[in-house]
Amino acid sequence: MKKQIAITISCALTAAVLLGSGGVTAFADQAGAGASTFYPETFEAGIITDYAVNGENFAFATDKKIAVYGGEVPVYYEFGVEITALDYDEDKEGFCYKTAGGIVYDMEGNTLTREIKPTELPVTPVGSGYSFTLQDGDIKIWDGTEYIIEGDFSNLKVFDNIVYAMNGNVLNKITPPATAEPINYEVADFSSSFKIAIGNTVEALNTYNLDKPHFTVLDNGEYLTEVKLDAENFDKTKVKAEDFFKVGRTFKVGEEKGFTANMSAAVLCETGNAHIIALGGKHYLKLAKTAVARELTEPEFVSAQINVPADYIYSSPNLCDAAKLRQVSWGESVKVLGKLLKSTSPEIPCDFYKIALTDAEGNILKSENGAEVIGYAPCSFVFEKKETNNDDKTEDPAPSTENNIKTVILVLIVVVLVLVALGYITFVFTSDKKRKKK
Repeated sequence: MKKQIAITISCALTAAVLLGSGGVTAFADQAGAGASTFYPETFEAGIITDYAVNGENFAFATDKKIAVYGGEVPVYYEFGVEITALDYDEDKEGFCYKTAGGIVYDMEGNTLTREIKPTELPVTPVGSGYSFTLQDGDIKIWDGTEYIIEGDFSNLKVFDNIVYAMNGNVLNKITPPATAEPINYEVADFSSSFKIAIGNTVEALNTYNLDKPHFTVLDNGEYLTEVKLDAENFDKTKVKAEDFFKVGRTFKVGEEKGFTANMSAAVLCETGNAHIIALGGKHYLKLAKTAVARELTEPEFVSAQINVPADYIYSSPNLCDAAKLRQVSWGESVKVLGKLLKSTSPEIPCDFYKIALTDAEGNILKSENGAEVIGYAPCSFVFEKKETNNDDKTEDPAPSTENNIKTVILVLIVVVLVLVALGYITFVFTSDKKRKKK
């Protein structure tokens, strides 16, 4: 009924949307002819429909999702039904929720025999000496004297004798006589990342890094949306500009485990207003910014050949399906144009050569559109070709024919011996016939 994952966040509660197995969602409708890739410049906060509190732990519901913040690792839940209410269950010592069907569950999906009811106002927390109620969005507090906190307050609740209320889309802790302290946890709405058009991504993937590889550095606070570039989810031969990427979760740099500011990532291409980057074995969409081209080093050799039964050359120093340019096979001739080492470029998965496919004469091959066939290949697939030609031979200044004479004499001796043997065999057979005739 639900899916659950945990991520690290430091200060703001940014909820991920987990859809389908593996957190991937796909859309079959079209973005429209001539569509280009557009990554959201900002993500709005989702509308919090209910909340619950247990000490320093906070649970927020937004439609079919619940985000639980506690310590440094929030936990996110995705449900197939609408969540209508949240509460904290003292007996179970955990949060619980009610669905649109009216059934109450704990966070593990077990049915509970209890109800979650709206708070009956006014409320008087034990030991506070104050009475709290709501009137036209304001909170009225009474202890013999009336105090008013103006705002757009709603959903007033009491947890552990502390009063909380939503002011717009922000939870507030109410401290008498007249203080409202915002608790700035947001559940971000990443639904706008679900429909990002592919645009000219295929062309960009094939050409962006052919001159030099590009890299970028992550900034604190920017968003990354995982994008599926495997052959099953991104077939370069079939996708259209108006199709949508298949995406996973969205992360915020600096507030998620594994995504910290100043991390460097390889850029596979720039498409529309977005970069597609490779990071930690996965690929992400993000807003494009300045990418730095990195120089290649000189290779140890130039003339080489492919020494792997079957593999591909890639448009970027990355081994993903979307970067495949052309299949290559054992023995194909290549010209090595440069080298990129993992020791100096830790963003790449292995050492790469930049190569050009050549014919037997060493001329660079061209594709159907006239472009030179150039790409990247793992260094382990490319071996130096040892060339031999007449120009490399050294003439003997004092040639000798002695060995040739010996060879001729030996051949003559063999011929004579063969003739003698044939003569002897002929004599034996003919003499036997003569004896029989007599």
